[in-house]
Amino acid sequence: RDEYKKQRDELIGDIAKLRERNEELENMWRTLKNELFGRYEFYRFRLSELQIESRANKEVAIYRRAEINLSVILSRMDKLDGTNEFYEFLGQMEEDTNE
Repeated sequence: RDEYKKQRDELIGDIAKLRERNEELENMWRTLKNELFGRYEFYRFRLSELQIESRANKEVAIYRRAEINLSVILSRMDKLDGTNEFYEFLGQMEEDTNE
């Protein structure tokens, strides 16, 4: 009986640790995703500036590649966490651009 209680208490402790770690990982995921959103927005903004200037083709290519890479990563992150945040973010960027 005491052994059962001991095992139960250990399991309860382990579950609490797992929940805490899960929360930490969710926060890290959210932070990473938000940082990538910010970076994507920067690349889009910088691309529009460069295209207006219409000079540095190499720089445009670099930013375009970065934008495409982030698009792939953020789309995959949406699939992994079951959200549509990236597409909602893109929609919001379009709305902001049209205002």
